[in-house]
Amino acid sequence: MKDAFKITGIFIIGLFTAVMIYPVLHEAGHSLTALTVGARIVDFNIFPLPSVMCDVIGVEDVGIAAIGLGGIFLPYTVSFVLNPRSFWGWYSNFIVRCISLLALCISIICIILRANGKYMQKEDVIQVLNVFESGSVLLFAVFAIMLIYGVIKIITDKPLRRVSAYFELN
Repeated sequence: MKDAFKITGIFIIGLFTAVMIYPVLHEAGHSLTALTVGARIVDFNIFPLPSVMCDVIGVEDVGIAAIGLGGIFLPYTVSFVLNPRSFWGWYSNFIVRCISLLALCISIICIILRANGKYMQKEDVIQVLNVFESGSVLLFAVFAIMLIYGVIKIITDKPLRRVSAYFELN
């Protein structure tokens, strides 16, 4: 019975992290960056769909690109800076880290598709590349390095060992 509660907890915390914490971090990344570069936040939503609307009148192209990248960089950075000791803190952070790596994969795929004439208009990375047409190679390289680093960090974090210890399977 104890394991059933643990499994239920893992499901609930994982779902809450994926549906609430990651989207808040993602949209907060856009918002904080927007405020930093002088844009005005017009609208910020988590439900029904996470989004942030900014007034970028007067903001230079570099600032607009930074706003697009903020949603990728904040959750990624937070997940690698934080090092919670408790299982639940670690687990939530692990979920954010995994979703951040998935977001990087999606961004890399968008860059590749765009280079081949196919566009995914609503993706943050496409918004950045619409401002900086020649940034594809650099952005691809940065994202690939971030992805490789993230995968190495996940492997060295030994998530299976942590979950096994939580379930007392060692």
